Amino acid sequence: MNNLLNAPGIAWVSSFFKVLCVESLPGDASTRKYYRIRAPDRTYILMKMAPFEDACALPFLAVQKYLQDIGVRVPRVFEVCEGDGLLLLEDLGDVTLLKKITNGPSSSRRKRDL
Repeated sequence: MNNLLNAPGIAWVSSFFKVLCVESLPGDASTRKYYRIRAPDRTYILMKMAPFEDACALPFLAVQKYLQDIGVRVPRVFEVCEGDGLLLLEDLGDVTLLKKITNGPSSSRRKRDL
């Protein structure tokens, strides 16, 4: 894990807090890369994507805002670096929204209703 301390974006993250270690996380169906950053007091997620000009125009953030507005617990966005394609996100753990929906207490009822 420590060999990832030179991964893209880690120097940027280090300007906010001391980075203790970095863990590469499985990606989604896009070209984005994800890293779990361990700091002295908590963990964060670093998302690395292609550089962009306006964070407000990112579909990811539009969906994040929509879900947040309807009460779904989604990661907060702490910092953004458009020119390097970096977002520093809250770490909510390893359970994805899809897994939560699929394996939640009422998932068998939802599957039956589909």
